[in-house]
Amino acid sequence: MIAFKRWLGHEQVLIVASLNNMPYDQYTIHSDSYRLPTGGWKEIFNSDSELYGGANVGNGGAIHQASNGSITIALPANGLVLFVLQ
Repeated sequence: MIAFKRWLGHEQVLIVASLNNMPYDQYTIHSDSYRLPTGGWKEIFNSDSELYGGANVGNGGAIHQASNGSITIALPANGLVLFVLQ
């Protein structure tokens, strides 16, 4: 599992990737509020989408709330998801 954030100005993107052979229905990332700011994070890309021939395991474009440096998301097997801070 790897998770990291990239930003330019006020735009922030969270990238979470898994090399696990099994998906996670609920995977919680714990960090600090600087690295993972409080707010709504909207899924903007899922490498496991049916559009790309995947099983469509992910967050369906949902907005997940981060609080106190923690967020819980669905994560596909052997895939990655991208979120943007709303």
